[in-house]
This record gives sequence, structure tokens and C-alpha cells, in this order.
Amino acid sequence: MVSVYRFCLDDRGGDEQQSLHRRSWITSWCYKSRRHPHISNWPPVKNIPSQTQNMHFSIVSSALGLASLVSAHGVVLKPASRKPGDATTEACGRAMVNFYKQDETSYPEAFLRSNPLPDRNKCNLFLCKGYQFADNAANVQSYKPGDSVEYEVYIRIPHSGYANVSIVDTTTNKVLGSPLVGWASGYAASSKPPADQTKFSIKIPELGAQCATAGVCVLQWHWFGAGQTYQSCTDFTVAAPVAPAELAPEHGHGHRIRGQSRW
Repeated sequence: MVSVYRFCLDDRGGDEQQSLHRRSWITSWCYKSRRHPHISNWPPVKNIPSQTQNMHFSIVSSALGLASLVSAHGVVLKPASRKPGDATTEACGRAMVNFYKQDETSYPEAFLRSNPLPDRNKCNLFLCKGYQFADNAANVQSYKPGDSVEYEVYIRIPHSGYANVSIVDTTTNKVLGSPLVGWASGYAASSKPPADQTKFSIKIPELGAQCATAGVCVLQWHWFGAGQTYQSCTDFTVAAPVAPAELAPEHGHGHRIRGQSRW
């Protein structure tokens, strides 16, 4: 902490590399201060000359302003979405699970700033945040074609981007069909987004047998802006359509019997 504190007080210019380091530090400090309010008064200012205190508070104020511009956070509240558990811990690591348990509205790019990328074959941070189906097998929704699904989204910190809700085959990480709803730009661009960006509904399309097995398909809310990816996934099934029973041959006077001529 002492070295970072001195750096904060000595922020007087420098070459481009130093400038980039300062910007990175400010973003990191603001991010930590939002996640851990108890450090918002760090560094301590007791016994520091008033001129230095003013410099410190000026930098902190600028940092807080910058944070409101560069970091967005959001998550789906309704319908029920995947949560991390033991299976996610095994696949993605304890650090990742703890990261999202501290702030479920956060995003993988923030986690990767200070953590290595997990084994993608076990944990894809960009598919449902890496949350595993095994932790959510008891929360599978059952839908029928034409069902309306109500959505409620919590935007904690806004930032303009694009967003959509799509059906994703988790075995291939491919979207099935077209997005069920989408915003090409301007999603969550203000502190009070339009109502239809946070409360809306989608309709379940005809899916054949593609989503008949639990754990294959999810409704994925996906929001991307300023290099930050936000996702919430709802596991669901749609029963495969039942083929009509073959018509039994008709017997009796005046009717043709299968395999015989009318005459």
C-alpha cells in the first residue's frame, strides 16, 4: 500500500508508460473501492500536510469520476439464472467463484486483470460466465413454443453498448436461430435506461428437439460495451414434438384395405 500511496502523491506527469500505469492504477483503485467500501478512506491522511491532502483528494475525486465512465455492471434478476457452486469451483477455480460471489454484477474482463485464464475446456468465462449446469440442475425451466418469458434486468452501473437475449446451445456455444430481442446500440447508456431495456418479454420459438434435454439450452442475456461482457443464463427445456400416430388401416364395406385394390 505504501508504494501505491507514494505513487498517488507523486502523480506529476511522466512518459507514456507511466501515464498508462497511472490510468490503470486509478481504474483499479476505483474498482476496489466500489467492491470494498472499507478501503474508500485509504490512504490515511492523518499527519499529512494539507497541500498533500488536497492533492490526494483531487486524485481520488478524479478517479471516482473516471470509474463511473469506464465500468458498467448488470445482471438478470428474472427469470432465475445460473449461480456458481461446487461444480463451478472445480471447473473454474475458487478465486473465480469468490470474485462473482462478492459482486455477481461484475464481468470476466475484470477478473482476468489479476487472475489467469482458466482451462477453456473446463471453464469458458464467456459462456454463462463459466457457471456450470451441474450447480443449477434443480432450476431448469420448462417452456412450450409460444410461451412468454418476462425479464427483469438490474443495471448497477450503466454504459452504452449492445445487448440481446438469445437461445444458446451450450454444447457448441452457438446461437440457435436469431436473437429473441435485441438492441444494436445505446443499451444502458444512462443511469435511467428506457423501461423496455430492463423490463421486457421474449417468446419461446419452435425448437423441434434441439432443447429437449436439460443442460443443453439456455436463454442468454448478453450485454457488451466498453470492452466489458455481461451475461446471465437461464437453463430451460422445450419438449420434443410428438409425431402423429400412423393412421390405422380402414376395414369394412366400401373402403379400401391397405395393400388391396378398390376393385
